[in-house]
Amino acid sequence: MESKPQPPPLQQLVLLVALFLVALIAIPSWMVVLGCYLVALLLVNIRVAWLPRWPASGISWFRLALLAIVPAVLVGRMLGGQNPAKQLGTLRENIADRWALEQTPSIAPGLLVTYQPQRYLIHAPGENNVSVRWTSESPELPAIDLGNGVHLLDFDPRSDVALTKLSGNSLTCTIIAGGKPHQRVLRLIQPQAHPRQLRSDATVGIAATVSEETDELLIVRRDGTHHRVAVGDGPTDCAVFDSGHKIVVAHRFEPELWVIDTAQAKVLSRVPAGTFQCRLAISDDRQRLAVALDGVQPGIRLFDLPALTELSFVPLKFSPDLLEFGSARDELIVTDRRGRGIVRLAEQPREQTSESGEKANAWAQKGQTLFFPRPISTLGKTPEPTRLALATTASFLTSGQPLANHFLENTVHTLDLDQWAIVATQITDRRGLEQDSPGDTEHGISPLALGVIDNRLYAAFAGSNEVSELSPNGVAKEYLSLDSYPLFAPQGLADLGNGLWSVSSPVDGNIGLFDLEGNLQHLISFAAAEDELAKSNPAELARRQGERTFFEGTRAGIACQSCHLGADSDFCLHDIGQGKPVDVLSVRGVIGTSPYLRDASHWRLRDLHDVAVDGYRDYQDRVPWDRAAALDAYLQSLPLNVHARQREKLDVEKMRTGVSAFFAADCATCHAPPALTNLGQQSAASLFPDYYGPMGPAAGADNFLDTPTLRGISLSPPYLHDGRAPTLRAVLSDWNRAGRHGNTKILSNEQLNDLIYLLEQL
Repeated sequence: MESKPQPPPLQQLVLLVALFLVALIAIPSWMVVLGCYLVALLLVNIRVAWLPRWPASGISWFRLALLAIVPAVLVGRMLGGQNPAKQLGTLRENIADRWALEQTPSIAPGLLVTYQPQRYLIHAPGENNVSVRWTSESPELPAIDLGNGVHLLDFDPRSDVALTKLSGNSLTCTIIAGGKPHQRVLRLIQPQAHPRQLRSDATVGIAATVSEETDELLIVRRDGTHHRVAVGDGPTDCAVFDSGHKIVVAHRFEPELWVIDTAQAKVLSRVPAGTFQCRLAISDDRQRLAVALDGVQPGIRLFDLPALTELSFVPLKFSPDLLEFGSARDELIVTDRRGRGIVRLAEQPREQTSESGEKANAWAQKGQTLFFPRPISTLGKTPEPTRLALATTASFLTSGQPLANHFLENTVHTLDLDQWAIVATQITDRRGLEQDSPGDTEHGISPLALGVIDNRLYAAFAGSNEVSELSPNGVAKEYLSLDSYPLFAPQGLADLGNGLWSVSSPVDGNIGLFDLEGNLQHLISFAAAEDELAKSNPAELARRQGERTFFEGTRAGIACQSCHLGADSDFCLHDIGQGKPVDVLSVRGVIGTSPYLRDASHWRLRDLHDVAVDGYRDYQDRVPWDRAAALDAYLQSLPLNVHARQREKLDVEKMRTGVSAFFAADCATCHAPPALTNLGQQSAASLFPDYYGPMGPAAGADNFLDTPTLRGISLSPPYLHDGRAPTLRAVLSDWNRAGRHGNTKILSNEQLNDLIYLLEQL
């Protein structure tokens, strides 16, 4: 009797369908494999009634095998070589992130730092009254109801004394929603001191810096004595004046400059200057102080010295970053990180008088803006008063960006103020005797400090952990390695006079005092040593090691901070080996928002270490600890940047209208509260069909994009993965004509304005 073709067993049919789905999606993740299997199981069971009526000419196993070859090869190629343990870790982290956000009421970010104000979003569907208590001794803080289950809480940790009593690295807070308490665990960050840019007066042998993480002014003298002075919220810079008797401190979150007596290490006075003071500069004649303000109205406020009487305010059209006086007190040099430029301002007499009746002077730009391919990361004086030194990551001079694969050049330029032109350029990357592969870089990586010591120009290289004197054209003469000292990733240099100079290490919390021969004279510690942390706080030690990894250069001469300046962004496009230049996202506030990178190719922060290992030839030195785990710990400790608008009075009604528009336009489908991401991926071609077209450059399955969090988005222009949208309005209108990246076409102009206001406040 002739047998009839039998249908394949259900389980094998499920596997076949799942295989096809995985091959179609082509995203290398075990999560995708699992999801496709579940979908296939559902589809086959729905059609199970069809299977008994399998046609007589049914599909043979041979034909099924032929059909399975193509997807099997694709899946094997996709998952081949991937570590199963890593894939399981990926699954675990993604499930943890999702659980934290789906367990309502949920709160984001899942982090509390003790050194800066923070804004939290709480998602409590159906609840109108929500509050938070950080500890059992903390006051209950009411959140603002914005509608659609979204609540907002602004919190300044300096206002809660109970937080100072905490120890450990986690915090169990209580969210009260609808009168019911719900406990949620947040990561708690209480950092050590981080001394950064050093300012000095060599004639009296004093140097100072601020630690924003601990709200302190740190003072050292050439004899090794030192002081710690508590200052206001978020100190950003300092300057020594009045013959070394006083130090002025700028603050990000305080509206005043603080004046400190250096002899008694106490606060003398406070001078109004406005919030978001980001940089200070003192003229060579010590008669003027300039304060750069990065607020809603950016600009520079000028004071005379030593009286600190306000002289004038110079508005700017961009956010100032670095600041120096020129060759005289009537000339200011200021950099624009987002615009990748440097501007010269000159004081010009005018006949108008100020409110006091005295003649006032106006300031205006002098000469053209000088543009660079990448933003200026460091700006400093040189021994010649008419010249400044500055560092970037590209050696050529143009307003266009270098889009070549992995392109980066650590470079020091010399700017002549009389000619207003770059007159010397020197790439600082150098090979050394330790290289084990052609092209390996050992020296001159990431110059993050430039300063004059004993009338000679010096640079501190954070990426290669060394200090070197530079020739007038920027060539390094001899490298002083800091590997033997706890002074990793140096970021500050200052002359102390009498043949001594100082260097600061934010990573280790130390300041070293050296003589001109490179001999260490004093090591001043403002943070716990590593062996002490290993016993008392291993998690803090891991974060320190991760911060070191973040600044450490690879054999290719590239560090994480090369593109993520200050653990933020250089606002440029970079090709990191995918053939598609993408704009650099900030790494602040990324905790709990997997996957990572623009293409969502890394589901764990620790896996970003693979970029350095595989893409940049790995690190030069071996370390006894897990770099990947340490990098993960450091990145998860970084809070969101604080926008200037966050310090203004909040327009609650505009926020509520903005939230309503956000949900009406279906933005919450992908950018779900409270993290404002669904932890997923989207097809670029489906989101922007009018830009790519059905067969455009993003039509393939390998062009899926991460759904990034919208937290901090107002501080990270340009927008979209390739940076084509300069503003948030352009994202929602000019580059969203198909209405698939949020159905914003249904919104009125007023609703759209309120939606943008909401995004600016996130």
